Amino acid sequence: MAPRRGGQPFRRGQRSGQSSYAPKTKTVSASALRSSEATSQNEKIEATRLAHSIDESMGFTRYDAGKTRVGWLCNMHSTSVEDENVPGGRAGVNFYFIEEDGNTFKATVEYDPYFLVAVRRGREQEVEEWCRRAFEGLVKKTQRVEKEDLQMPNHLLGYRRTLLKLSFANVSDLLAVRKAIMPLAEMNRKKMNAMDTYAEVASANAGFDMFDEEQDYDRRPNGVVDAGDFIVDIREYDVPYHVRVAIDQGMPSLSLTK
Repeated sequence: MAPRRGGQPFRRGQRSGQSSYAPKTKTVSASALRSSEATSQNEKIEATRLAHSIDESMGFTRYDAGKTRVGWLCNMHSTSVEDENVPGGRAGVNFYFIEEDGNTFKATVEYDPYFLVAVRRGREQEVEEWCRRAFEGLVKKTQRVEKEDLQMPNHLLGYRRTLLKLSFANVSDLLAVRKAIMPLAEMNRKKMNAMDTYAEVASANAGFDMFDEEQDYDRRPNGVVDAGDFIVDIREYDVPYHVRVAIDQGMPSLSLTK
């Protein structure tokens, strides 16, 4: 019999003198028990219930109300809260804690996932209305926020830009809208040149709009203006949901939390 090569599985001998390789055992990871984007809504609900029952069997029962409990944050995981009025449930994160006496528990924090959309200055109202109409039933809430634009060439000057914050009931709705908006943002961003960028900054600093509303780049070939053409970028769309919640809520891992 030829010697076994490194990394090759052991062979099992048979009565006929022939040999066959022993089959490898299939390992099921814990993540396979969680819901994925490809599963149906019913399967997601069943996966969430299964994960909850596993957590309870491991000693992490959900703490909903009562006296204040203090523990070390040891883990976190995205989940969904069942709601008959919201297909797919409401988004949330399970935070797992260990108390000083060794007892364990988990707490579920509901938080709307979101991403930011950058638009041409002065077009925020039009894009906001367009998002509500185009993604009715998916976008839960729109809000205008001001943030420093770190992608500007002179971002050290502290130029602040008004961005649209699109919030959603769950991550599935966010992914559906992101899939539609991202190609628009990439296409419109390619149309903008350095002069357009500096002119927008100058408009904000001067207090008036240097763009001519009648210019051709604001219109389609058929002469109809589409608010989607004013979307020039999409921000914070790639932050994992549980990381987003931990950052916004100020909950770093391995921290003592109430």
